[in-house]
Order: sequence, then C-alpha cells, then structure tokens
Amino acid sequence: MKSFKLSLIITLLISALLLLIACGNKEEEPSVTVGQTQPSEQITVATESFNETAEDTLAETPQESAEDTVEDTVEETAEEILTSELLPPQEETQAPSSVSLIPNTLTVEGDKVKVNLTVEEDGLSTENEPKLVLSLYDKDNQLLDSQSMTLADGTADYTLTCGESKANDEMTLIIEAIGIPGDGTEVGIIFDTATLKLKNGLPQLTADGVRCVVAAMTLEEKAHMVTGTQDVKLQGASGGTYEIPRLGVPSITVNDGPAGVRYGTTVWYPSVINMSSSWDTELIREIGVSMAEDALAQDIDIILAPGMNIQ
Repeated sequence: MKSFKLSLIITLLISALLLLIACGNKEEEPSVTVGQTQPSEQITVATESFNETAEDTLAETPQESAEDTVEDTVEETAEEILTSELLPPQEETQAPSSVSLIPNTLTVEGDKVKVNLTVEEDGLSTENEPKLVLSLYDKDNQLLDSQSMTLADGTADYTLTCGESKANDEMTLIIEAIGIPGDGTEVGIIFDTATLKLKNGLPQLTADGVRCVVAAMTLEEKAHMVTGTQDVKLQGASGGTYEIPRLGVPSITVNDGPAGVRYGTTVWYPSVINMSSSWDTELIREIGVSMAEDALAQDIDIILAPGMNIQ
C-alpha cells in the first residue's frame, strides 16, 4: 500500500511539473500577462495569486483561526495556478464546456497512430448531435486521416492511419468534441479540444499531452523528474530538471530567492518581512512583476520564492 501511494504521489508530481513546463513553452512574445505562458509570466502569476490570496485571507480570517487555514489556502492557491491561470484561455468560439477530453496514451505502431482517450460528459444535450472528431496532420499541415463518430462517455482506443513513410515524421493529432446543428444552417459548437504532437513515433510534450508523455517515460526518466540536477544551462544556478529530448521535455532552471534573483547582476529587494509590514499590496505586486522581468533577463525559469513562515 505504501509503495502504491508513493507511486501515485510521484506520478501526480510529474504530471503537474510537465504541465507547468508545457505551458511555459508556448511560442508567444514575452509578456507579463495572466493567462500567457512565458517563464517570467508563470512567476508573475504565482506571485500575484499568492498576494491576492494572502490579502483575502488577512481580511476574512479571524486571528485565532489563521493557523488552521494555512494548509487549505496554500493548496487552493496551487490548484488555481495549475488548473486555470497557467493554461491558455479558451477561445471565444468555445461554448461553456460540459465535455472534457483526456488523452491517456499516444503510440505509433507500423503505419497506425493509436490514442487512448477518456471522454467525460456531464448532461450534454443531444440537440446539436454531439460528435467526436479526430484529425491527423503531417508536419506540412496536410490531412493524413480523420474519423468522426457519436460522442460517448467513457474510455476507448482510437486508430488512425498515417502511412509507413510518415510514421517517424512530425505529426499533429487534433481531437474535437463538437455539436453539429441538425438543420446545417448554424456554425458548429466546440465543446472541447485536445492537441497532441508526435515525433519519431513518440508523443511530445504539450498542455494536452501530459498523460501521454508520462505514460511513455521510462522509470529512470520519471526518477529524474522528481530528483533534479545541478547540471543546468546556467552555471551557478541553484539547479533544475533533467531534459528529455526524445519526448520534447526541456530542462527548467531554478534559482534562489526570495528577495530577488540570486544570480548575476540583478536587483536585491527588501526582505519579505519588511515588505509585508508595509501592507502595500500594490507595491508588492509591482515587485513581483519586476522579479519576473529580472528572471527573464537572466534566463531563469523559476524563482524559489516567496518565503513564508509557516510555524
């Protein structure tokens, strides 16, 4: 039982870390904006979320019950960062989703691409003929194969043909849960989408493909993800994670804080206890943004901050 619990904890840690890395690899211009996914923005989002949560907790929680809510507050903040603010916002064309598409595994066997997919559907109306559509494209965005079927709740395997000549090339699998109006006069409704990448017959890291990548990792690669390494791209940095090139997983570099990026030439900010004594949340938020910019300038992905006294 202890071994099972440990394996489950390690798997959850790896999934959360890969999701963080995936969302930090979007090919967008650097911008300190909530909802985007550059490394500096992840730090800014985490800092802003922490500050807002701390402010709400101080305003609403009586002094005598503060200690009882510390664990719940930290857990809720972490969940919010991972599940909403670090993920790209849904496009406006998507309807409020009552469908979730969860890819579990992605493999290439011969000239076939196989995906194990879980569809979670909660009270979806059949008025618009809900469909599950899978479309496989090559690196030139040419359609290789597609399938369309009635959307059904549950887990199942789906197979598409890529051709042996394309099996080791870069491919993209787009999975969509859509509603198609019966009269054909309206635009279809997109309930949910999942985009998966393949290269050399292996799944590549994307925000939707975290489970597929974890399933393809070896035991040694999983161990590396939860132990870290001192062999990072910046000599003198605090450490980081191992790169897994075959699965498109980059390394991330972390560095000490919490009063700034402790690397190279950078700003050294006031201590956390001094900043908290100011009760100026707007100023502290600006400092968080500035720290993120410093990290980006030094090619640091994550600052080990903020500091908290949880005694």
